[in-house]
Amino acid sequence: MRRLPVILAAVLLAAVVLLGLIPAFSSGAMDQNILLSTSAPGPDHPLGTDALGRDVLKLTLAGARTAIVGPVVIALGAMAVGLVFGLLAAYAGGWVDWVISRVVELMLSMPTLLLAIVVAGVIGGGYWVNVLVFVILYAPYEVRLVRSGALAHINDPFLDAARLLELGPLRTLCFHLFPVIRPLVGAALFLDMSNALVSLSSLSFLGLGVSPQDADWGRQLADARNLLFDNPMAAVAPGVAIIVTSIALNVVGDWITERTERTIQ
Repeated sequence: MRRLPVILAAVLLAAVVLLGLIPAFSSGAMDQNILLSTSAPGPDHPLGTDALGRDVLKLTLAGARTAIVGPVVIALGAMAVGLVFGLLAAYAGGWVDWVISRVVELMLSMPTLLLAIVVAGVIGGGYWVNVLVFVILYAPYEVRLVRSGALAHINDPFLDAARLLELGPLRTLCFHLFPVIRPLVGAALFLDMSNALVSLSSLSFLGLGVSPQDADWGRQLADARNLLFDNPMAAVAPGVAIIVTSIALNVVGDWITERTERTIQ
């Protein structure tokens, strides 16, 4: 993979992380001034203002927090569940594998985003509620992915040697089987973060995500969808932020996967 796209993607993700973690960047983002409603871009407001007179640039920068924290928690949580049950199913086999596989198939038969909308609508939504829901809904995909990757190596000589040496299942799984599927795990983590960002933004767009007093790209896009003829940047800015961040996550994930594969080989 060429270095320039990876460097640009990494710089962008680093900027999003800094914007999300440093409170100073979100200062004043939610301040309203109805007198400045839907102002065009200018010196005081580079991207103009939205219907409530909030600065679009500040609002977009502040939205980086929910754009990075939730997806990271979802990806790590789902992958943790996937590693535990995926490796267990591949290594144990038999009825353990059968039970885990049937449960995974049952959960995969349900549409993820639609189920998340139903659950969020029933229990009232909320950002962290949605994060927990997506951890549960993404986990079956990781279980299936980890199980498939582990099964490809389950009969390799190094695992036979580990069994003969009686190293124990936990040590075998953690120090011998997991390293060979590490590239798969790395790619899946970044892909999950990208998908989680879009999913969380979708729920916020529908009014089932963050509260109105919090900055979020999905919520910002929903509030600005009627401003395309007054100040298009109010809708363009969060939309571009979601797309570019998702692409950057995939680019960095592909690069990490390639590097990890070379190290293992």
